[in-house]
Amino acid sequence: MNRIRQISRIDRLAAAAVVLLLTGFAFPSQMVRLKYFDIAEDGSAFVLSWESAEEDGIQSFEVERKTTFSNNEFVVLKTVPSRGSDFRYIHRDDQVFKTASEVVDYRLMAIHSNGAREILITKSVNYAPTALRRTWGSIKAMF
Repeated sequence: MNRIRQISRIDRLAAAAVVLLLTGFAFPSQMVRLKYFDIAEDGSAFVLSWESAEEDGIQSFEVERKTTFSNNEFVVLKTVPSRGSDFRYIHRDDQVFKTASEVVDYRLMAIHSNGAREILITKSVNYAPTALRRTWGSIKAMF
């Protein structure tokens, strides 16, 4: 009787291994690994830069921003096509100073070739706009 239970357990493990192997071949691995993701202030803008160490099966990246003026929800700023590993990506966000938010959250998403979306990193920037920036943002917003 122990032998029968042992065989059925081995059969279940073998079946699970076959399913995992088949799944691995049907859905090739899609992986992205970042070297870095930086946010720097440049005058009246934030400059986001990142570089990947690996981009297997990645179609594009999405840069998203969240502020109080976006109802604390992430909004897509730009979709950037994948250029391959070791490429330095840069996005300049010069629209952020139209808000009076003190915290700006940025999120980098990977869009896989099968359509799956993956959050790679989220970073917050403490930002207190100056009166000049608020005024200039208000003037620009009127036009």
